[in-house]
Amino acid sequence: MLYRFLPLLLLLLLACRGGQDPGGGLLLDAGNVRPDVLRFYFGSYLDGADPFTEGVLEDRGGTFYVYPEKLDGFLPAGAPALDTSGDGRISKEELAAFVEATYAEARRLPATLDAFRAQAGPDSALFTVELHGVMTQARRRIAVRERALRAALA
Repeated sequence: MLYRFLPLLLLLLLACRGGQDPGGGLLLDAGNVRPDVLRFYFGSYLDGADPFTEGVLEDRGGTFYVYPEKLDGFLPAGAPALDTSGDGRISKEELAAFVEATYAEARRLPATLDAFRAQAGPDSALFTVELHGVMTQARRRIAVRERALRAALA
């Protein structure tokens, strides 16, 4: 009679394991994230290489696992851990904190607006325009080098 409940017991035990992956991966528990978005952000740390083919990300039928050890050597010094809680999962908040702390350096972007202005040159070399944000109704002001804008329009 007890053997009837064995599959249910095994299923419960597997569910209680949390996000731990026997292969060392961390479950990406950040909501409904599209693979192309993950490819864009994690590819930034790999100089544009595909994180899925490089083994940083794994797609298991829409469930994603991250292998942080594959990022060693690509992350800036002092980068925070992806799984700060230590539960084997990367929450939306943990992923956002990680990207905020490391993305600018991974993309070789200036860390501050003042650094951007210093790198871009005098304000007269910048064309500024206000746009509506995609995810919010807030207006955003972007600045583009005038020569880049002229080259794009040519």
